Amino acid sequence: MLKRLLGMIGALTILFASPLSVFADARADMSTADAFVRQAIQKAQQNDIQGAKAAFEQYKSQWLNKEDGVKEASRQAYKDIENAMGMIQYSLAQDPVQPEKVTQAFRDLSLVLQKFITGGYPIESAAPASGNKPTLSAFIDSIRAAKQMLTQNDTAGAKSAIDQIQSSWLDVEAVVVAQSSQVYAAMEQDMVTAKALLIQNPQDSSAALQVLDRMITNLTPLAKKTSYTFLDAAMILLREGLEALLVVAALLTFLQRSGNKEKQKWIWSGVGAGLGLSMLLAIIVQLLFSSGTFGNNNALIGGWTALFAAAMLLYVSHWLHSNSSIDRWQKYIKNKTTQALAKGSLISLAFLSFLAVFREGTETVLFYIGMAPSIGLTGLLLGFGIGSAILLVIGGLIIFVG
Repeated sequence: MLKRLLGMIGALTILFASPLSVFADARADMSTADAFVRQAIQKAQQNDIQGAKAAFEQYKSQWLNKEDGVKEASRQAYKDIENAMGMIQYSLAQDPVQPEKVTQAFRDLSLVLQKFITGGYPIESAAPASGNKPTLSAFIDSIRAAKQMLTQNDTAGAKSAIDQIQSSWLDVEAVVVAQSSQVYAAMEQDMVTAKALLIQNPQDSSAALQVLDRMITNLTPLAKKTSYTFLDAAMILLREGLEALLVVAALLTFLQRSGNKEKQKWIWSGVGAGLGLSMLLAIIVQLLFSSGTFGNNNALIGGWTALFAAAMLLYVSHWLHSNSSIDRWQKYIKNKTTQALAKGSLISLAFLSFLAVFREGTETVLFYIGMAPSIGLTGLLLGFGIGSAILLVIGGLIIFVG
């Protein structure tokens, strides 16, 4: 757990690194990735499409791990690389596959990578103005506008609109990935596919319309709840906190009835540790994902970083939730408490209460990840404070009044 916390703190350090340092690292990363693209070019020239696909998969693995660095250095480079990748995927999806078009698509990607590696893209240190950041609903409206242009046979306008959609995507992708990684992955593919269908000769407007329709269908359910208030943060804490409170109350009651009331201080120490670590995780996650803290670029803290953080927290809480049913959890607590008393292990008692609190605290943080892109740190802390105050009152009534 300590290593993971240090890793997140390290991510904060990276975020405050100079733009030049970020750009230099990203160039080196893309130099490594370009080697796989060149390998794919050779395979495609030899009509070895399967070999080209395998090399492209290796490239994509590199890209998914390093794309945030490119996005931080240059949004335009990021968009151009994504577009080139989309053309490759489109050319590989044709039936039959045309090796010469596949080869050209890989060459185009390599040219974009080389332009980035050699400094052809200017460093973009300034984030867009906060007032210009689109909401997810506005983003969906822009897709509808592109669809309308295409329906009216305004292909040039539709292509321009799709370019703007790709630029705006960088500002809303964190909201999407926090709610659905499947929709996020589909959007990444569909945006470049829609443009590819309009760029190719001949154009396929009908297929492009279908792609735009799919994008709207996928995103619309996610737009229903994309803004939160301090009340949402408070209610989540209350819901999860009450579960932890009942477990702690059971521990305290068990000790009192077994004649070990003097050992209750160990329970409280575990509660304090669980609360402290949960609050630390909540603050770190909010700092990582709040656009108010790092501006609207959200480059290094976008989609795949969100997935990484969620996966990390899920891993931490996995074994805790293996006893997620109330009966099994209560039985687990009772058995462990009895064993701790029998062995005289006071630290075990503290650890039990720590698990009870941290189990729900971790789950609270997971919910906060989804809130983070659209709620400020002030709102999060206000909701947390209100929820904590209510929990203290309820806890006092349960523990001291019964």
